[in-house]
Amino acid sequence: MSHELRTPLNGILGYAQILRRDKNLEQRQADGIAVIQRSGEHLLAIINDILDMAKIEVGKVDLYLSDVLLERFIYFIAGTIRLKATEKGLAFSCDMAPELPAAVRVDEKRLRQVLLNLLSNAIKFTETGSVRLRVDWAPPTRLRFEVQDTGIGIEEAHRETIFRPFEQVSDARHRVGGMGLGLAISRQLVRLMGGEIHVESRRGAGSAFWFELDVPAVAREAADVPLEWTASGYHGPRKTILVVDDVAANRAVVVDMLAPLGFEMAEAGNGLEALQKAEALRPSLILMDVVMPGMDGLEATRRLREMPEFARLPIVAVSAGASGSDAAKSLAAGANAMLSKPVDLTVLLSQIAVLLDLEWSDDTPHEAHGPAIRIAGSFTDNFIVPPHEEMEALHYLARLGDMRAIVQHTEHLTELDERYRPFADHLCQLAKHYRSQAIVSFVEQYRGAHGAD
Repeated sequence: MSHELRTPLNGILGYAQILRRDKNLEQRQADGIAVIQRSGEHLLAIINDILDMAKIEVGKVDLYLSDVLLERFIYFIAGTIRLKATEKGLAFSCDMAPELPAAVRVDEKRLRQVLLNLLSNAIKFTETGSVRLRVDWAPPTRLRFEVQDTGIGIEEAHRETIFRPFEQVSDARHRVGGMGLGLAISRQLVRLMGGEIHVESRRGAGSAFWFELDVPAVAREAADVPLEWTASGYHGPRKTILVVDDVAANRAVVVDMLAPLGFEMAEAGNGLEALQKAEALRPSLILMDVVMPGMDGLEATRRLREMPEFARLPIVAVSAGASGSDAAKSLAAGANAMLSKPVDLTVLLSQIAVLLDLEWSDDTPHEAHGPAIRIAGSFTDNFIVPPHEEMEALHYLARLGDMRAIVQHTEHLTELDERYRPFADHLCQLAKHYRSQAIVSFVEQYRGAHGAD
């Protein structure tokens, strides 16, 4: 079921990412593609919720712990939610206790899922007023998250009902866009992490949801820092990548993602053909679909590993499956890494860079982005840079390439403080001309600066 539900979205989201890289798009075209991508991501989120609920019911959900930079993690959450709040005319605040550890060991994906669920619900059920995220730390290991809103509130009789799958207790106006799974999934995930979601609320007076987790603090140096770059090519000899997938549309998505970066692309429609192409072409890397008729990706990977000439060939397994067992089986068969469908271009390029030891380059003509950088440099002393939290939100939007959201955020900056207007105006002009690489460069140039007091 997971494979059938998620596979079609690979084409939708894949080509949305490809088309958004086109620098010649008119604003109307860019906005339309952004709608396609956001709609596809929304549908993917619904599908993932249904699959998560199914896995929870049969006890198939596992935690994958990693060392997470806590401040960066919270800024990402806040930046994402601030946009939703601004679009609805709500105030949003994020309060972090000063004694928070630099990094903690936690399941980043699942914790992010819970917080975004709680915060998105808060915005959904709040028409006026504010939404607030509070993060506290009680040494040595107690991490607390609280989400408060000034929304419609919940009657006492319904406080348990809201945690049941497919249950909604609000009026019809607030049910639009939801399936009643978010809180049910969030409760189960928090329980899996060793906590419990609590709620205090009164009808018409807002709500507060909170939970606490026991998580070990770790050294900042131990946490993974995401690789951040923009690239239109790479240095060194040309590399050949073999894409193996029984669905031609899925192969086409990956080919169109990677060919513009200078890779030589080859395709195979099943495991047997993959073996033949690998022997004939000696590719630098193989992207191997797991589920295929005839010889599947697991068997093809095992057979490649049995050949001395392919013992060290980088192989990335690609699966639309929702079960973590796919990753375990693929790695056991000899794959170096695992990607999920729909394929995320940034994650794909990160994997390729690591496995092929590539150094990315930006081969865009200098005049396409150079003047923007020079202008920013010449007015450095005149720019008052917004606070760190705002810069993190802008950096996220710049990486996402959402020009409309960037323009909206620049308006938010001038409302915060008129002294940010020169900075916001320059950023707004870049966004209106769809200068995506210039925006990333500009934001990253000032990302470490201090905002106005």
